[in-house]
Amino acid sequence: MIGFFRSNHNQYNGFYWFTLFSTTVWPHMPCIDRETQDLKRSFEFMVPKACLLGSFWIPYRDHASKTPIFQGIVEMKTVLILMFITLIPTLELRASIPYGILRADMHWWAVVLVCVMTNIVLGPLVYLFLDKAMALVLRFEWLDRIYGRTVTRTQRRIQKSVDRYGEMGVALFIGIPLPGTGSYSGALGAYLLGLGYRRFIVSNLIGVLMAGSIVTAVVLSGVEAFRILIKVI
Repeated sequence: MIGFFRSNHNQYNGFYWFTLFSTTVWPHMPCIDRETQDLKRSFEFMVPKACLLGSFWIPYRDHASKTPIFQGIVEMKTVLILMFITLIPTLELRASIPYGILRADMHWWAVVLVCVMTNIVLGPLVYLFLDKAMALVLRFEWLDRIYGRTVTRTQRRIQKSVDRYGEMGVALFIGIPLPGTGSYSGALGAYLLGLGYRRFIVSNLIGVLMAGSIVTAVVLSGVEAFRILIKVI
């Protein structure tokens, strides 16, 4: 597959480097703890398969007639812009998918693939960052006491509800693309509710796929009544 991208020169630069990174560089990156290893295994499982799926859809040329069969050029610069917009809090794929479809020179499925995969990886990274940051903050005794009286006590009180409805609740929160929702706020809410890391990965995956489908449908349909679900930049 990488050879296919390379043989088509700069036309598929973005997918070439994205696939190359996910299959060569990432597997050899060091892991500092068990949670990072879980994230690494999830990334190794999802990204190569998404790139393989994308390879069947990537625009190609009829070499007999040299006539474009599917229109669209995937440039590394455009892919990086889409990834950057997706990583911005309050924007995420609510803004990156409309930008890619309406303004970038990419086919809509390529835009959705890049933005959704970036958002799927984003959620677990935010959760891990919160976990490490809270471990540092709670070293201060007075902050630890406040956290214990508020957050920890609340987590114990709602533990049964979280065990029963936590995953679906967080998934719905992430999956409905309204202002203030997304992987950033979903990760924060899951952490404060006491939803485990692995359960959050599942919730984030479901929620991002749901949000990506909704945003894509709204952009492609052009229905003005649902423009609150997207952010055009």
